[in-house]
Amino acid sequence: MVLGTGLVNESMLTGESRPQHKETGSKVYGGTLLFRGGIIIKVEKLAENAAINQIMKLVETAQSAKAPIQGVADNIARYFVPIIVLLAVIDWIFWFSYSYSALGKRTINLPMGESRF
Repeated sequence: MVLGTGLVNESMLTGESRPQHKETGSKVYGGTLLFRGGIIIKVEKLAENAAINQIMKLVETAQSAKAPIQGVADNIARYFVPIIVLLAVIDWIFWFSYSYSALGKRTINLPMGESRF
């Protein structure tokens, strides 16, 4: 700040819920709100170098990167899902063929005229 005093809300950057008192010589960040007072500021950084833009870049990087445990889960899922589907198909084939076999006909007693399915 070049001149003036005021209450500035920096909650967007710092998370502080109460406005901060700023005087001549204090730093004021882009994206903050002046609640009370009057100030004249000197711009020292462009928007692409500002603190809020750096925070946004860090968040984008964090969201696009994969967590290490996510890679482990992907490797497990790569094999687990096809194995479970294969076991389900094998199980169906076994029970389907068992129900129509001679052994299945002896052990599954259904009244006349009823279907096994």
